[in-house]
Parts: sequence; C-alpha cells; structure tokens
Amino acid sequence: MALGAAAFEVLDRENRGALHAQLTADKLVSAARQAGEWQFENPSPVQAVADEFAAIFNTFTALADEYVVAAGATPGDPSPDLDGRLERAILALYEAEHAAESGEESFKLSYIEEQRGQ
Repeated sequence: MALGAAAFEVLDRENRGALHAQLTADKLVSAARQAGEWQFENPSPVQAVADEFAAIFNTFTALADEYVVAAGATPGDPSPDLDGRLERAILALYEAEHAAESGEESFKLSYIEEQRGQ
C-alpha cells in the first residue's frame, strides 16, 4: 500500500518542481525497498510470483531515479512518457497483487476440497 501511495504522490500534478520530485522520488525508493525487504522476509511459495514482484519493485526504484534526474534537468513536469511508465508500473503492481491474492485463494480452496475428499 505504501508503494502505491508513494507512486501516486509522485504523479500529483499540483506540486510539481525539483523539490517535489526529489522528496517524492525518495519516498518511492524507500517504499520500493521496504516492499522488497518485506518480500524477502515473507517469501512466496511460488517463485514466478516472487520474481514478478521483485521486477515491479525494481521498476519503481528505477523510475524514482529517473524522476530525480528529470527534475534536475527541466523545471516543471517531467516527460509524459515518464508519468505513463509510472502509471503502468502502478497498474502492474495492482494486477500482480490481485493475481497473487486470487492464486492464494484458489490454492486454499483446492486444499480444502482435497481435505474433504480424504
């Protein structure tokens, strides 16, 4: 949740500028690192899911770095492509979360059915 909130803060159009970019990018990097640490401490039993989340967290970190560079190079709004890439990363995060939750629920249901059959 913190990662999504930090990403939306970066996209906040009312507070653009170099200082805003630096502060929100720092929050985004911090949230991505915290998410990665949480994932390391709570590994997924499905390696493909773990790999997907790791890639998404790395994408957020890289985008945060790009926002800092863009803010230093040009005042005002960063390139629309950068915002678009961040929006796609947010969508990927929510889709991965939903897939993981659905998969976990599916696993639980199949386990319950298996136990009933025994």
